[in-house]
Amino acid sequence: RLVEAYPDIRPGIINLGLGGQPIARWAKYPWGETYYTLNSSRTTTPGDIYDLHVAQIIAGLAKLSVQRKVDVICWHQGENDGWNVDGNYYTDALNRVISQYRSLSCCSKTTPFIVGETTGADTGTNTGWEARNIQLGNVNRDADPYTKCISSADLTYTHDHDKIHFSADAQRKMGTRY
Repeated sequence: RLVEAYPDIRPGIINLGLGGQPIARWAKYPWGETYYTLNSSRTTTPGDIYDLHVAQIIAGLAKLSVQRKVDVICWHQGENDGWNVDGNYYTDALNRVISQYRSLSCCSKTTPFIVGETTGADTGTNTGWEARNIQLGNVNRDADPYTKCISSADLTYTHDHDKIHFSADAQRKMGTRY
């Protein structure tokens, strides 16, 4: 859709997808900070997926013949943190992840960071694995004009027995919304 709208551009996508992971695998807290202990208790190696993604971004950009920057970060995560995770921690961790990406030399303080809601298929709105939709949606109301949340809870999921994962059609619609 991006190329259809802007035929002169050629987007490059550096994707890292690992399902069912807590935000702690992206967020990095120095020892002694408020959420250090909680973040460390959620995974054996806090920030390891973030580090892996950064390495892929740097390697991908290094292969280009001209120097480029990251134009946007698209983020889809939250289901794993839906149960028994404090919303304040998730908000802080999400803001930390945004800051971490924006601190990279290939990004800037104004690099757009777009998040997406989880499916709308749990037993109630914003409960269970959808509980983090509240914090994800709050980026549309914060003071940062370069963060946005796309609506995706209205999209279809794969099967009745699997209500967490989006269908192929829903993924295409999400891509257009992102």
